[in-house]
Amino acid sequence: KQPRGKAKSVSMWGDEQSGGYFDDQEVELIDDCRWKRTDMDWGVVPWGLRKMCEYIQTTYKPMGGILVTENGCAVKEDDVDSAKNDIFRVEFYQTYIAQLHGAIQNG
Repeated sequence: KQPRGKAKSVSMWGDEQSGGYFDDQEVELIDDCRWKRTDMDWGVVPWGLRKMCEYIQTTYKPMGGILVTENGCAVKEDDVDSAKNDIFRVEFYQTYIAQLHGAIQNG
């Protein structure tokens, strides 16, 4: 679990990543044990993408809109069958895309 106010991540090799980029974020990081987790221990928080896009649009009104250039999740796949039946990742994308659609509908 990530402590309040200190950003960190777990690499694909299981090493904790902190400092540098994570310290430069200048955000208060909060966590909730009810959130689903990726295999890198990142919280799955689709509404966060919506709130962030709405905030950026309202505050900065970027010309040309907002481009989401990366959004994905790390999921361990032990074999080909588990990779083919990747329910976690499908739900991840469905929920994030639905929240992004909501942000678009809100302007």
